Amino acid sequence: SVRLGTRDHYDEAQRRAWAPEIPESSTWRDRLGSQITFVACQEDEIVGFISMKSDGYIDLLFLAPDRTGKGIAKQMYDCLLVVASERSIENLSTEASHLARVFFKRQGWSVTKAQTVRHIGVSMENFRMEIKLQ
Repeated sequence: SVRLGTRDHYDEAQRRAWAPEIPESSTWRDRLGSQITFVACQEDEIVGFISMKSDGYIDLLFLAPDRTGKGIAKQMYDCLLVVASERSIENLSTEASHLARVFFKRQGWSVTKAQTVRHIGVSMENFRMEIKLQ
């Protein structure tokens, strides 16, 4: 998703710093296990996932590059909105890549700040975003 899906927005060095290697499954299990996570599957294959911390921070949203533009991200996002409503979460926030920013803006989110972050010594731009739910 990072290495192929963000080619139009980040150069090779940035993509390698963002996703340097295949992460350990235990690391992902621990990270996602403490969050509300929805996984999209098609034909017995994981094609995307979205996760939210208990405070309404959307930590991760990824899709297989060949599945973008098919409504999968929207379906996962809508599931998170139901949970946020059930938990009376009033605001959602995230730090979005260029690609994710487009998706979130379509859902009514606002950019609060463009920022430069560093991963493994490489700088890249992302965007703090938020939406009020209530």
